[in-house]
Amino acid sequence: MWSNDEGTHWSDPYLSSDLPDPIVQGSMIAGSATPPSLGVGQPLFFTNAHTELDRANDTLMMSTDGGARWEKVFQVQHGCSGYTGLVQFMDGKLGAGFDDVGPFTEGYEPRRAECKSRRTNETFVLIELTKVEETRLKTDDFRANHHDVSH
Repeated sequence: MWSNDEGTHWSDPYLSSDLPDPIVQGSMIAGSATPPSLGVGQPLFFTNAHTELDRANDTLMMSTDGGARWEKVFQVQHGCSGYTGLVQFMDGKLGAGFDDVGPFTEGYEPRRAECKSRRTNETFVLIELTKVEETRLKTDDFRANHHDVSH
């Protein structure tokens, strides 16, 4: 949904097919500290378990058109994952925190939602975006401070 009059009126809801979700908390921020050298303005960033079937494969997505279209920037976790949180630091780096449920088990089947009921650890990933081509971005992944947290 969006508003062109500071919230007096709202559009109908819009569900983007670029953002599949298994109904688990994701995180969206406005990239107000995104370095101008990247040439993408102040995009929206979004992280979530990027599948409709199970809590798995946390992915960082970016929109440069107010959320109408999204492109994959970086897969934060390959494996089971859960709730995500996203922050942008003043230097433009992004921090993604998420429930790290671990690797897929042998014979993993997403339709059985096997990731949902497992114990989790909290993981934080620091991501620095750099310009690769005219309109493409890449990330340098710095895994930092993997903390085991009991829920």
